[in-house]
Amino acid sequence: MTNDDCKLNTSGALDFVSLHRRVRKIIGQCEGIERMIDRKANCKDILLQVSAAKSALHRIGELVLQDCLYACVTNGCATRDAEGAFDRFVGLTADFRQPSIPGEDDSPLEGEKADTDSLHRLIHKTILRLKGLESQLVEGGACRSILQNAGVAKSSLRTIGEMVLHRHLRECLKEGVSRGNHEYVLNRFASAAEYSMRMRH
Repeated sequence: MTNDDCKLNTSGALDFVSLHRRVRKIIGQCEGIERMIDRKANCKDILLQVSAAKSALHRIGELVLQDCLYACVTNGCATRDAEGAFDRFVGLTADFRQPSIPGEDDSPLEGEKADTDSLHRLIHKTILRLKGLESQLVEGGACRSILQNAGVAKSSLRTIGEMVLHRHLRECLKEGVSRGNHEYVLNRFASAAEYSMRMRH
């Protein structure tokens, strides 16, 4: 059994109805983030929503990993191949933590300015990724593919947060310079640094 053919245990302890509901909620959060960007909501409020969606997606990945670990251990015991089971699980963990999907760009909009159109494109791409993840969960897809999709969507959410933060900082800098108020700029940058650290986790 390889990482590619290790499938979710649809008859096991994993609650697929709950996972499906969680993914639907994250999709709704992404749509809400898009609306917040359109109405120029407070940067802090947008970043809180991005962080919540990212955390929820991380939890889904953890639950899927637990199920995949069970499958790896069960198969390892049945075949008496502990080393192979361990290698499969380590590979699956890497697929979620540092995702890459062959033929796809890992950094969807790297280098692009954080304008509204760029944010919309990345949000739409993230929603499509989440809908694909939703289908995979419903169908009991391959662990590796599910974890890769969850990891890429999580990475996209982090990029969205960084783009929102960069846009906010650029606007604060312009405003502070026009006012001639360096304290204003420094305070904004200090709180932005705090949110940036949260987004990395």
